[in-house]
Amino acid sequence: MKRYWTTAIALFVVSLSVSSGVYFLIRIFFNSVFGGYFRMMMYHEQYPVQYLALVSFSFALLGSLWIAYFRGTKGIKRHLTKTLTIIFTIALATPLGGLLWSFHDMQAGYFPAPRLMLENFRWAAITAIEIGPQILLFSFPFNLFGIIYGYVALHLGAKLYRKSMNY
Repeated sequence: MKRYWTTAIALFVVSLSVSSGVYFLIRIFFNSVFGGYFRMMMYHEQYPVQYLALVSFSFALLGSLWIAYFRGTKGIKRHLTKTLTIIFTIALATPLGGLLWSFHDMQAGYFPAPRLMLENFRWAAITAIEIGPQILLFSFPFNLFGIIYGYVALHLGAKLYRKSMNY
């Protein structure tokens, strides 16, 4: 269990550092890194590190599970499990990103009545599940980087995990 959490923390720190660096590098060349809809509040552009941390956290949890249990798979099964890990990371991070977006919306003054707070959070999570994948598709080239990074990080994480087991 200690090894899992050590791996998760390392994956989180590396993922957040690399994704933040790539985000700010892309930001030099493009006005907007993440996609969005017309008239949508772009809180993910205003607070990018918070959203990147959320995805990094989701990837760290699921990527560490992959490293712990699937690192020894070979061939198509290895690629399939890596792909599923990335898909499940998106599936976990999407509703959480909706909740974070709702929180930022409340900070901007769009605060629901206290009796409607939980309903607002539920709406935010469901809406994120509905439109999150589309926003991810609109976020080119950052989305492509994320997919490539996921595969490379799992591959290198498995190698490091095996090396640490050998001493």
